[in-house]
Amino acid sequence: MSSPWAACGSIVRAHFVRLLMALAIVLAASAQALACGTCPACRLAEACNGPAPVGGYEVAQVMSEITGNGSAADPIQPGSWSMALMPDTQHYADNINNLPHFFNQTNWLADNLVSHNIEMVLHEGDITNNNNVTQWNNAKAALSVLDTGNVPYALAPGNHDYGTNGNSANRNTLFHNAEYFGPTSDYATQSSVGGFFEPGKTDNSWHTFNAGGNDWIVFTMEFGPRDEVVAWANDVLTDHSDKLAILVTHAYMYYDETIYDWATKGTSQNWNPHAYGVANLPGGVNDGQELWDDFVKLHENFRFVFNGHVLGDGTGYRATEGDNGNVVHQMLANYQMNTQGGQGDMRLLEFLADGETVNVRTYSPSLDRYDTSPDQQFTVNMNALPPAPPILYHAVSANLEAIGPTDPLNNANTVDDVLVTQTGDPPVGIGQLNRGDFQVTVGARGVSYAEGVLLASITQHDRPDFVNRQATVDVGRNSFGDGYLALSIMEGGNATKNEVNFNASTSWFSFEGGWKGAHVNGDGTLATGVVNGAPRDAFNGVDQSNVTRTNVGRYTVDLGANAQNDGMLFVIGNNNDNMVVQTGLLPGGTSWDVRVDDNATQFAATGEDKDWSFVYLPYDTPNLVGGHYNGNVNSNISAVGDFTMNRLATGQYELTVSGETPETGMLILSVASQITSGPTTAPDDNFLVYEPGAGGKFLINSYDITGVGSGTALQDTAFAWAFVGFENPISQVAPPPDLEFNVTVDRTTNTISLTNDGAANADIKGISILSSNGALAPATWDSIANNYDELPGDGSVDPDDPWTISSSTAFDLSESEESGGDGGTLAAGQTIQLGEVWKRSRLEDIVLEVELANGSVVLANVGYSGGPGGMAYHPSDLNTDGAITTDDWEFFYPNMLADLSSMSGVEKVLAGDIDGDGDNDLQDFLLFKADFESVLGSGSFNAMLTGVPEPSTFGLLLAAGAIVYAARRRSKQARGESALGMNVR
Repeated sequence: MSSPWAACGSIVRAHFVRLLMALAIVLAASAQALACGTCPACRLAEACNGPAPVGGYEVAQVMSEITGNGSAADPIQPGSWSMALMPDTQHYADNINNLPHFFNQTNWLADNLVSHNIEMVLHEGDITNNNNVTQWNNAKAALSVLDTGNVPYALAPGNHDYGTNGNSANRNTLFHNAEYFGPTSDYATQSSVGGFFEPGKTDNSWHTFNAGGNDWIVFTMEFGPRDEVVAWANDVLTDHSDKLAILVTHAYMYYDETIYDWATKGTSQNWNPHAYGVANLPGGVNDGQELWDDFVKLHENFRFVFNGHVLGDGTGYRATEGDNGNVVHQMLANYQMNTQGGQGDMRLLEFLADGETVNVRTYSPSLDRYDTSPDQQFTVNMNALPPAPPILYHAVSANLEAIGPTDPLNNANTVDDVLVTQTGDPPVGIGQLNRGDFQVTVGARGVSYAEGVLLASITQHDRPDFVNRQATVDVGRNSFGDGYLALSIMEGGNATKNEVNFNASTSWFSFEGGWKGAHVNGDGTLATGVVNGAPRDAFNGVDQSNVTRTNVGRYTVDLGANAQNDGMLFVIGNNNDNMVVQTGLLPGGTSWDVRVDDNATQFAATGEDKDWSFVYLPYDTPNLVGGHYNGNVNSNISAVGDFTMNRLATGQYELTVSGETPETGMLILSVASQITSGPTTAPDDNFLVYEPGAGGKFLINSYDITGVGSGTALQDTAFAWAFVGFENPISQVAPPPDLEFNVTVDRTTNTISLTNDGAANADIKGISILSSNGALAPATWDSIANNYDELPGDGSVDPDDPWTISSSTAFDLSESEESGGDGGTLAAGQTIQLGEVWKRSRLEDIVLEVELANGSVVLANVGYSGGPGGMAYHPSDLNTDGAITTDDWEFFYPNMLADLSSMSGVEKVLAGDIDGDGDNDLQDFLLFKADFESVLGSGSFNAMLTGVPEPSTFGLLLAAGAIVYAARRRSKQARGESALGMNVR
């Protein structure tokens, strides 16, 4: 019989030793587990006795995966040191098929301890998923690799590591057991350990190490730390004020770059520690804001806070100054919701020798790849706040060269190289990518559709490995699931939506810089999005009245400008799809006709209701070279700038821009041809691409969808084009320097005011007050049109031209000066009172945009004042009087179990949608009852219900009784739920 070593001969000796030690740990922890056939002990034991399929894997494969793939990642720079972050491993510990990723992480850390100068490994919590013996055995086996490799590490348990089945209803955990990570374990006896909060427990600890010429102290804290834990940490850190400080706790930062704040945001942020059973125990819990206020910001030696826990995109970063001016970098990283629980992704922080620069990267030893998306790979200065991104009053463009094969065999969605060959400033880059999907960054950060419009063009007629084939490009709003824009390049004329690699160019138009444009949903409505956690309109300089859906996939855009003589409309699809968007000029140039369709569908009266976007460029845009060109007759319909355009042959055109080449700038192109075929009049069904020609010329091709792929698709059409330079781009006029608008929303009086707090007077010609939840009251709006203007107002804002109200709804109050164009002067320090325009509720989402006379739009800073204790109204304070009383019940009970779907967000919360899920149901009832009794005392709610009722309330009491009965049944049946009945995170 061959020896175990011979049978496993492909395993690196060091890994094998670790595996034997891991096996010994599992055996010692649970003798019963060895016979179960599903734990890692069984699989490890079987691995050396010949292959056998276990859990869908060949054992040899499992063994190979557990021992890692030998990847070493990129080397660090001379003089650097590293710190590693291990996010939630719960779905490695609870799933034997995913467990190899856990071992791959710890094996990699042990193998690269010296090469990457790893000084500390931090686990962000949710080590297990259900706080049971099997999962702790799995976790211990994987983490023991760090013990045997002498890798220092610190663990901060998460909510799933506490309570029965990981429900976090209490603080009971197997983490403290001696065979896992208790006081006598290898973990607790590391030389780096400084101490623990309480005897016999190790979930609150502090550790020290020296790296980069600095002494460091790390605090790991339990999920939702108790008040006394925070007090203990303050005392320890005061005694170690000479060390740079790090906090690791499971729940601190949310995915929208804010921190958990139960007092002001309540259940609008999911998975706050206050929503779990541990919050009801002595000492309570502290969320992110409370930890910041009572611990982190108080100490000048704090530098970092790390956490996991949060879903969504599972990532977040913010940097803020503490009370002493020190900068604290706060990072969220969590990958549990991704394939196989995260596929081994972990964070690596490289601290450079300069003592300031920290390179943050996300690496998977299982895949041997870096995640290069902008929220996963970035650089920070440890001692400084990150600079604010510049306001882009110019278009930022780049040329992109796809290196990989165009159409790999078996349609493999491979990751291929894409080079940025030329770019403007700030530089355009590439984040995540695979075949035909290129995520675009601007200034090393991803861009979202709520921030502006990304246009793109294909810059190749065909490729050597794809002869007589064409491609089209979409700009997906969320192609990689992280909210950032990405190019999606598809084979033209192929209904199967085959992604292909083609060279492309792209140009970014930021709404903040004043560019007029919009993202349009398939149903014709203007899109909204979120930026830094705040709702934001995904359009600028237009409103819903400018866009109308006229048929399936057909829309009209009317911007009040002549579509032929005043400017050009550039359009693109907003899908990770094979869509093309064409326009046609309606008679007289009154507006644009738009059709959205897939790139394999020929001319038709309709298209597909898919998302799309547009940018409007008036001919007076500074530095603009471009125009409307009719290729059918080789004629410029309207144009601006120094150029020549010639028709070479059917569907082929040569463009020369004076002093420019395809290496100094790019073209944006849109079909602009309205044709009639039979009974149908609609935009032409062509699409446009270009490529560099001899002598610095641009060669433009127009392809008819008929014949695409056969080499016979060239066809003349009319189109709009514009040149966007890299070093001398088209631009808007920047607003006056030191411009700052501040908005105050008074929670008590419902009034909104706008103040010019900048250093200079501002000429404004438009104001829009927006609320995605319908928190506006048009009837009490003090508009400029009706109160400040010369007609009929007092002229204090605009003495010479009247203003017009364009929208007056609960979601949008907008007005502007539609004639004159010089705007009204809002002097430095001047305040405009806009009336009692806010509908009072716990939802605070007001956005105010100011349009300047030069056409740029500035987003005002919005703050709230007044309210109960200067805070937002409590979710159960339904009548918003600052207290929770029986009066709030009068608002709640008429809407119990009612259909709230037709209501706005504000109407829903005032009708009892306390948990923010859009209805008034059992969960809301339980929350209201708990809040009521927290104020008025235990039993007060039942006393209110059982008081002598009026006959009209008899039915109410029956309904309430039924809800209470249902709640009791539910609580008896529930397993693994929080105190609020939610099986959350």
